Amino acid sequence: MKFKRIFITLTALLILSQLASCGFHRGHRKEYKTPSRQAAELQTKIMDCFVNKDKETLKGFFSKYTLEQYPEIEEQIEEAFTFLDGSIVSYDEPDGDAAGSYDDKSYGADTDHILTERGTEYWITFNGRLTSLRDENQVGVLYIKVVNVTEYRQHEDKDRDDYVVYIGTGY
Repeated sequence: MKFKRIFITLTALLILSQLASCGFHRGHRKEYKTPSRQAAELQTKIMDCFVNKDKETLKGFFSKYTLEQYPEIEEQIEEAFTFLDGSIVSYDEPDGDAAGSYDDKSYGADTDHILTERGTEYWITFNGRLTSLRDENQVGVLYIKVVNVTEYRQHEDKDRDDYVVYIGTGY
C-alpha cells in the first residue's frame, strides 16, 4: 500500500512538472537576443533599405533626437542612396557590438565588402543607443556612415572625406 501511494505521488509530480514546463519549451518562449545580436539584426534591416532604396523604413530607425537635430535627414538618405554607384549585388554578414550598462547602452554594427554591380566596394556602419534612461529620445540610430572603400584606398594621400557620406550628422 505504501509503495502504491509513493508511485501515485511520483507519477502525479511527473505529470505536473511536464504540464508546468510546457510554457518553457524553446518554441513557446521568446528567445533572448544579446545587444550585439540586436545590432547585427538592425544592420541587416538597414542593408535591406539600401538594397531596396527604402527611404521611409530607413528613416524610421533613427532616434527622435537625430530626427529633430537633422531635419534634412531625408535629403541625407537620398544622398547616401545615390552615393552608391549602382545596385548592391553582395555583402558580408553584418557584425554587431554593444557597450555600456543596461540603463545606458550604445550599440552599432557594420557591413563589409558591399559590392555594387559596377564592382565598387563600400562599407556601411551605424551607431546608436539601445537604451538611455537619461534621454529616451536618443534611443535608436544616431548616424549611419557609408564609405566608398575603393576610392578611399586609392586616395590615401588626399582628404578622404570626399569618399564618405553620413546620415544623421551635420557633416
